[in-house]
Amino acid sequence: TRSWGHSLADACLPVLTGKEGFFSSKLVFYKEAGNKKQICVTDFDGKAERSLIDLKKAVVAPRWNNDPENPLVLYSEYTPINVRLMATNLRGEKQVAVNFDGLNMLPSFSEDGNEVVMCLSQNESTQIYSYGYNKKTEKPAYTRLTHNEGNNISPTLMENGDVIFCSDYQQGKPQIYRLKRKKGSLKRLTHGGSCFNPSYSIMSHKVAYSQMHNGTAQIMMYDFKTKKEKQLTTDHGHKLECSWSPCGNYVAFSYESGKQKRIAVQSILTGKRRYLTSAKNRCSYPSWSINYSRFPHKA
Repeated sequence: TRSWGHSLADACLPVLTGKEGFFSSKLVFYKEAGNKKQICVTDFDGKAERSLIDLKKAVVAPRWNNDPENPLVLYSEYTPINVRLMATNLRGEKQVAVNFDGLNMLPSFSEDGNEVVMCLSQNESTQIYSYGYNKKTEKPAYTRLTHNEGNNISPTLMENGDVIFCSDYQQGKPQIYRLKRKKGSLKRLTHGGSCFNPSYSIMSHKVAYSQMHNGTAQIMMYDFKTKKEKQLTTDHGHKLECSWSPCGNYVAFSYESGKQKRIAVQSILTGKRRYLTSAKNRCSYPSWSINYSRFPHKA
């Protein structure tokens, strides 16, 4: 019944407001409740929370794919020899997705779902790689996109194939860069404190990220239309791991203050914030899905 209501709302909203809906989207995040470790899924408003996978050990950074009919969650899992990338459907059926030596993490999918960029470790540094169809070999392959001695992490794809990511190769502290793939050039977008976890919105043409201000991680936005930065949050507590709603009007993030770790959603239009998870549990790594056309559940 909830799914029908959300689908109807998504159909009506563009007609009434001219804006994209987000009611059929979901949030996935990592949760620690006492000794329990889980990957959990909720509706867009934090309701109908359920455990997707019960975990024996900690994992990091669950992410959604972009296939509207076949939702998958990818996450990184620590093993004795590496950090491998796992994939699970919404019935909790999981399998190994990428298992190279070193780090395999933080995938970002293109809008059409035909390409994924991710972090892979290479010779004591972390580089950004693309996995997709290679015209030269005429088959799917990994292509290295960054070539420096720094650590390059948290890639997010733009609609034209450019990549936004963090790198410390110039400043010794992470800043946000844009890789213009057709030109093969890099442009630095930030010039302040250390930056983390960029997330790009196709709808708003903005990238949200965390930046250190006076010892606190605050949410910043860079607008590609105006080429200007704006600070979204100013209060105490670290705000990390940004993720955009499909409509481009809300940003989800992990709010950390003392022992608290909660998932929060804030409107970029009004500045109002909602906490979707209880202060009793420790929740992190939120990721907002696209509007999937179907959501299979556990039997």
